[in-house]
Amino acid sequence: MSTFAKFFAAQSSQYQDVTLSVESQQLIVSGEHVNQRVSLDNLVITPPMANLPQEIKLPCGGLLVLPKGSELSQLNSRHGGVIDWLEKNKFACLLALLLVPLCFYGIVAKGIPKLAKEMTPMVPISVKQSIDRQVMYVFDELMLKPSELDENTQQRWQQLWQKSLDQLDLQQNNYQVLFRQSPSMGANAFALPGGTIVVTDELLKLLKNNEDAVMAVVFHEIGHVEHQHGMQLIAESLATTLLMTYVLGDMEGIAELYSGSFTSIVQNQFSQQLEKEADSYAVKQLQAFDIPTSALGDALLAISADHEKLDKLQQYLSSHPSIESRVKFAQQAQ
Repeated sequence: MSTFAKFFAAQSSQYQDVTLSVESQQLIVSGEHVNQRVSLDNLVITPPMANLPQEIKLPCGGLLVLPKGSELSQLNSRHGGVIDWLEKNKFACLLALLLVPLCFYGIVAKGIPKLAKEMTPMVPISVKQSIDRQVMYVFDELMLKPSELDENTQQRWQQLWQKSLDQLDLQQNNYQVLFRQSPSMGANAFALPGGTIVVTDELLKLLKNNEDAVMAVVFHEIGHVEHQHGMQLIAESLATTLLMTYVLGDMEGIAELYSGSFTSIVQNQFSQQLEKEADSYAVKQLQAFDIPTSALGDALLAISADHEKLDKLQQYLSSHPSIESRVKFAQQAQ
């Protein structure tokens, strides 16, 4: 059995017509200026795909292009059989359409978070603190203003903070509390990966300087740092973005849109578990300080009442579990 093909010499755009045949496990290429015998094992054969020509790369660097419908059955039986079968099997295509998204979800929802959790302890504290400085620079420019607390009030809170650090047996050099005013964030507190904890003036005002409630919030934020939640989410976001960009190739715009949306929804759902871990840490420390664990629930209720109620879509996108479940957890820990 023989077929016709076009032969391109190495590094040449000119071709000549040749005849191909297979004998004794060798491909015979015959033409006016070409006469080669090549072992089938030394060929690089692209599997036949739909209506596209099939290509065969020769060891000498030459290229054979077989027109549509001119495939050699001896070659295709050795190469590309599975791919060819998948192409022609509608059930296999449908199954792939279902399995590929599920596999992606499994990687993003399970694999990446697990890997991120294992890798984040290896990040040096100096790198985390560098991230803190960069984030605070941006936040101070866009979202935060200098605190309006008087010097005595700030000093009182700093003293309480230092006393708490001593009792918690934490590395004081790895932690700092900053006070800021933030009309856009309102009554809030947040922790950065390197141990920077920011408490807003609005939160202290809302909690009426209740030390137990404020410390409950601070312990919660320390829990995020101790469990390295910040670095974990950064690692997850980076890995997910790289994965989507790699899979989608050079489709830069679609990659950014898809990975950004997917990451936000999935990671915010994951961070519900992280919030529970931080709540558990806060409750444990409140018990160690002989502070009623209900202080955490009181703080959560006050913050929730101060913020606007979320609609159903926002609740799905929210990074926090329901306030009711968290308050109940704090109260039951008494």
